[in-house]
Amino acid sequence: MNGNEVLQQATGFATYYLHQVMADVSPDDAHRDPGGTMQTIAATYAHAVISTDWQIHTFFHGQPALFEGEWAGKTGADIVSPVITPDWGKNVQVDLPQMGSYAQAVFGALMGYVAAADLDQMIDLSLIGAESQTLGWCLGNLVAGHLSALTGQIAAVKGTFGLKGDAF
Repeated sequence: MNGNEVLQQATGFATYYLHQVMADVSPDDAHRDPGGTMQTIAATYAHAVISTDWQIHTFFHGQPALFEGEWAGKTGADIVSPVITPDWGKNVQVDLPQMGSYAQAVFGALMGYVAAADLDQMIDLSLIGAESQTLGWCLGNLVAGHLSALTGQIAAVKGTFGLKGDAF
């Protein structure tokens, strides 16, 4: 098994797990304020999908994100931003089925991108205050790791609502 195949498995599981955790979330629960500084489930889910789109298309590949092209106005989020801020997280409204359709397109593109990626390509991470890293490192940490962390956040918020948090 080569590095691309390993990263396909890692990103594939991360997207599968996110889908499983979101499968039983109602629109009301998705937009329910969990209190404190936590984001809503809807905001965290939207951030997971939108930021993945931006990372693989714009940040790593220098192309327009899907939300800027064929998915413009169709992501399911009323405010599209790859960066989650407290204000955005408290105010964004998400149409879950539409975001799910957009997620399928983004995660399909992700799998194709990972399959053909030059994992040794260096990516300048100064935009996020870090040193350059290989694309393989970025895909493993900034994409698969980020998606897994966000899925855990969603599961935790679900748990605070008395819902089954983890999909397993």
